[in-house]
Amino acid sequence: MGLRANDAAPEVLVLKKLRELGIGCRVPLSLTWKPATLLLHDRRFIQWKPTVLLGLAAAAFLGSMVLGKQPLARRLLEAVFNEPLPVPPRTWLLINSLWVGWLALLAAANIYVARNFDESVWVNFKVFGITVAMLIFMLPQVLWLSTKTKTMQDRSKV
Repeated sequence: MGLRANDAAPEVLVLKKLRELGIGCRVPLSLTWKPATLLLHDRRFIQWKPTVLLGLAAAAFLGSMVLGKQPLARRLLEAVFNEPLPVPPRTWLLINSLWVGWLALLAAANIYVARNFDESVWVNFKVFGITVAMLIFMLPQVLWLSTKTKTMQDRSKV
């Protein structure tokens, strides 16, 4: 099928890659915003953290369209498969643009929920809502890309 045998679900691999990229931003934010929340007794610092992380991720995806050889979406999603995928560069740019928009939308949704709903609603949105939204967003992409590996395998058998 073209997927790596070690990983059961390709969307899990993509999430792992996103987490690896986020570590560089998450640690400094955690070291500054969590103490600020505790010292100032202001929960807004913690509520803004996902918005900032999602915004930085959107900026990274956007920047990768200009800097580097490949868009970030291609590097993340192609890493799930064993071989390069026969997807045109223009399609990778479209997928990358979708990631930019999706991450920006989640960032805006996070701050909207944080400002307009109870803290318990925001916590549930942050923990479950964003995670489920990311899976729903990634799953069709990974499934579509997996059909591309099947197409390549069918061509090589002929």
